[in-house]
Amino acid sequence: MSVILDQAEKTAVICLEGEVDIASAAELKEALVRAISSGTEVRVDLSGAVEVDATTIQLLYAAWREAEKAGTLFRIAGQVPEPIHATICEAGFENLPIPVVSEAENSSANPTTAENRG
Repeated sequence: MSVILDQAEKTAVICLEGEVDIASAAELKEALVRAISSGTEVRVDLSGAVEVDATTIQLLYAAWREAEKAGTLFRIAGQVPEPIHATICEAGFENLPIPVVSEAENSSANPTTAENRG
């Protein structure tokens, strides 16, 4: 498991790789707090994750809510692997309101949400 925060001038990207679970929750929370407090757009890339647990999903949801309060754009970037999407649904977050952008849409002003990905 790894949580990689790549902070640029206008965007902070958090890449999650491997299994991301309660054992990595503190590391993920720290990266999310740092990214949101930077005041830049925050993107979380789940494409390298093979498994996430409910703790991870709850942290992402809480971070999205905090970003909303702070006026910071918070998105899921890239493809969400099917096993990750299944876990999101199993955890009761199938209507997760976090916008999801594909690589092709990275610059798009109209991202879709997790509930609209179908």
